[in-house]
Amino acid sequence: MIGGDGADEIFLGNDVFKERGPESRAPLLDCAEPGDPLFSHLPRFLSSRIGDFYTSDFKAALSGTDVIGELRASLPTRFFAWSPLNQAAYLEMTTLLSPYLLSSHGDRMTAAHGLEGRYPFLDHRVFEFASALPTGSRLRGLHGKELLRRWASRILPRQIEAGGKARYRVPDAQCFFLPTSPSWIGDHLTPEALGRVGIFSASTVGGLVRRCRAGLAPLGETQAMVAVLSTQLWHHQFVESALFITPLPAAEASVLLGDSVPVLSPNTSTTASHADTGN
Repeated sequence: MIGGDGADEIFLGNDVFKERGPESRAPLLDCAEPGDPLFSHLPRFLSSRIGDFYTSDFKAALSGTDVIGELRASLPTRFFAWSPLNQAAYLEMTTLLSPYLLSSHGDRMTAAHGLEGRYPFLDHRVFEFASALPTGSRLRGLHGKELLRRWASRILPRQIEAGGKARYRVPDAQCFFLPTSPSWIGDHLTPEALGRVGIFSASTVGGLVRRCRAGLAPLGETQAMVAVLSTQLWHHQFVESALFITPLPAAEASVLLGDSVPVLSPNTSTTASHADTGN
């Protein structure tokens, strides 16, 4: 399956680049100073509402964690010599494209359905070519992917080339509370289930569930609802339901790794032993 992932990131097509570009009119100053290397992405990083639903104990356990500070400390030295647009592109690729879009939206979804994704825009030659272009060839004014648009205008029908991008959004949290929704969703959001995990407050999540059911939750809260339910499911699957299997004694193993010496049974030849252990 061919995917277009990477085109927006390397050819500056996302709105976040327009907000960082010289013609930006976006009101970001409440989040950071324009000279801040994270200026373009701080609104996204600081908009999460998930912390509003943690228990007091979990908040206390996280009190010394500074993920924004960790991100700043991880930036390579050369990052600070790049233009603001190229800094924004690096952040978009390392905080969204690689760990989220290509992982959760890409590999996990395709592998779950027996597909293999192929992403031509992430071919290293395309990436190297785009990275060497001046930013004006990728973002002209407030028009992203400028070079791709000019190239496409020569080979695509006019109605496709001139058409706007169809925005998509993952179904919001209200879809979890339809009459046709499976019962296990509610099972993981009860006070008892939330209490067993100990991450989210039963009272605040209860209010969130009521707002989502009524269709009154804003976008930030619907995203938080997805995060709450995902965490509850993850804990149930990999902590509460985890299987712990006691390993066999080494003497009963037919294949040993490392420097272990295989224990030969009376009926096992030296040749067979060497084949079993990869020697």
